[in-house]
Amino acid sequence: MAGKFTAYRRFKGKLHPRKTHTANQLLAPNQALIEKLDQVHGIDKKTGQSIVGHVGDTLTVFRSEKALASWAGLCPGNNESAGKRKSGKSAVRKHPFKELMIEIAWAAVRTKGSYYKAKHLGFNLVPLEAS
Repeated sequence: MAGKFTAYRRFKGKLHPRKTHTANQLLAPNQALIEKLDQVHGIDKKTGQSIVGHVGDTLTVFRSEKALASWAGLCPGNNESAGKRKSGKSAVRKHPFKELMIEIAWAAVRTKGSYYKAKHLGFNLVPLEAS
């Protein structure tokens, strides 16, 4: 899959604490999107900047959400032949976006009172019908 190497990603490889101002300038056009991402449990401003930096502001380069998950290495394989299950390891071992998404998931699961924590703990989240 061919992707574009944005100025942000080129800059991200050389990130230094004093260069945060430059990162903010590069992502200024996407500030509204980053603020929306900041409202999601487990995502703060810096994480939102990383998401936009990796994926971009639109997902048009991906056919679907499944293609994005596969690109990031978040899809395990499902290889079965003659009733025998073969290795289901992901082909993408170490991808920065994969690591970022895993950290976001863990942060969301550990957030007190969040939907994701209840889902992780296995609570029944279906609302009870009025009797």
